[in-house]
Amino acid sequence: MDDYYKSEDFANNQLYVGRKIGMQQAAKHANRVLDSLTDEANQRIRSLNETNTNQAMYIKKLEELLKAKDAEMHTAMVALSATRDTIEMMINETPSTSGLVARMFKSFYVKHTNKALENGDIKVEPIRSGNFKQLAPKTYDFIAALLRK
Repeated sequence: MDDYYKSEDFANNQLYVGRKIGMQQAAKHANRVLDSLTDEANQRIRSLNETNTNQAMYIKKLEELLKAKDAEMHTAMVALSATRDTIEMMINETPSTSGLVARMFKSFYVKHTNKALENGDIKVEPIRSGNFKQLAPKTYDFIAALLRK
């Protein structure tokens, strides 16, 4: 038996056992590293999913706010149109009041425009806003005509 421990078979067997143990240890280490990387990846995925959910909720809130502001704008446009139509009718039916209406309008227009500019509510005088002309062309033309009188 002493010769067996010195034999090539014993050396090959020990080499096989050593390789097998080394491979098992390497596999265990690789599995621990893989588990750790998987845990880290899953944590990042959960974090990204949470961020996505939060952003989707934020976008939904912004859409709701925009819808509410849009409804407010349409309400204001209806009231503004009715006011414009009323003043136009008054001017057309009693032309003698057109000068007085124009002066009163200019006075209020300047007062409200200056206040809105000072408060930062608007960036530019309404009559100078290209958007205003596009959004409310009749009202824009009406105001421009009153300011020219």
